[in-house]
Order: sequence, then structure tokens, then C-alpha cells
Amino acid sequence: MISDEERRGVAARLRDLDEYIDGVPPMCSPQVHNAMALSAIRDVVGKGDIFHLLADLIDRPVTHNLSEKPGFFCELCGAVFPYDLGFTHCPECGAELVDE
Repeated sequence: MISDEERRGVAARLRDLDEYIDGVPPMCSPQVHNAMALSAIRDVVGKGDIFHLLADLIDRPVTHNLSEKPGFFCELCGAVFPYDLGFTHCPECGAELVDE
């Protein structure tokens, strides 16, 4: 699960890449420039499918409260609380609580 702190850190590093890539000599072809940009982005977000990694950073996970009695039970991470203080997000994993 990606924390908000990690999400903000990756966003800051991606913003820094913009200045780095804009400094590349203009003699590069657009294809070389794009390959360098993709490689730099991959270095920031890590190994795996780059589109899924970026989507995970953008799209906050959602969860449901599975508790049938007063309390909270996170469907996503399994966190259990004997009370529900009107949570809007899971206190453990940070997933947004949705009613569906």
C-alpha cells in the first residue's frame, strides 16, 4: 500500500525530472528523448509495469467496512477496530472508505 508520504515523494522526484530532461541537448531525436524520459520515470517509480505503478500512485485505493456490528473491519488490509468514529479512511492502510 502506498502512503501519502511516498506518493508526495514520487511526485516531487517526477517534477524534478522535468528540469533534468529539458536540459538534454537538442541534438537528440524525439524517439531518443522519449526513451530517456521513460527510463528516468522508471528509475523513480521502480520496477514493474510503469503504467500500473503510476496508476497506483494516482488512484487512492478504496475499501469497505465489513463489520456487521458497531466497529470497523477493513476489507482491504483486515484492520479491526472495536469502534467506528466515522472513519472516512482506514486508520491502518489509508484506503478511502466507500459505501456501496
